[in-house]
Amino acid sequence: MDWKEKEMEELGPFTLEEAKEWLHRIEDMTTIERDVGFATRFVLGNLLDSLSCAGVIDGRAFISHLRANLHLIQEAHHRLGAEALLREYWEHLTAPDAPGGSRVYH
Repeated sequence: MDWKEKEMEELGPFTLEEAKEWLHRIEDMTTIERDVGFATRFVLGNLLDSLSCAGVIDGRAFISHLRANLHLIQEAHHRLGAEALLREYWEHLTAPDAPGGSRVYH
């Protein structure tokens, strides 16, 4: 018996009550992470848009540079997430401004 099996044996069976408690914790953590992810996209999207509109940076060049370096992200799921985010920011920056429309990123 290796150390991991011994450790599992010492813990004893996983009760239904413990499983329910862990499920609630995981659901709470998932909700928080989802909301933080949305807030991060919102803040960064509006920051990128504001800096680009003010002429401080070339937003499209910045996104192009990031896209060119996506291959440096080793984890495939992280790379896919970054690709989706950059595509979302690119579409927002390249969308024509509607007269009287808001430039606020959603």
